[in-house]
Amino acid sequence: MSYISLRVMGIIMLIVLAVGNILWLRYQQRELAVLRHQNAQLMQQGEMLEARLLQLKYQATHISAALSEQKTVQQHLEKQSEQTRRQLRQAVSQSPCASLPVPDDVIRLQQNTAGSAPGSR
Repeated sequence: MSYISLRVMGIIMLIVLAVGNILWLRYQQRELAVLRHQNAQLMQQGEMLEARLLQLKYQATHISAALSEQKTVQQHLEKQSEQTRRQLRQAVSQSPCASLPVPDDVIRLQQNTAGSAPGSR
């Protein structure tokens, strides 16, 4: 009887081992499916982020070009402004009445005219 009981115990152990292996295999398959799903989501997210990065690079390039153009225009305008100031200074220095004070009546007249202009209030 001990021979039979050892044999039964051996069979039971083999069955337990087989069931354990089957359960472990199913667990691993479920984990693999979850990881594949997560991997697919991460790939999709990565593609979206790459597309957004390309958009941002495109925008940055255009902004940089616009800023460069604006800087060029600003430099040109500053140069023109300086030339105009120089011309005004020269014109004022050549005019004998430019150094004379403006009469008070003229200043009052200008202030009254500016105060009664539409949209000044």
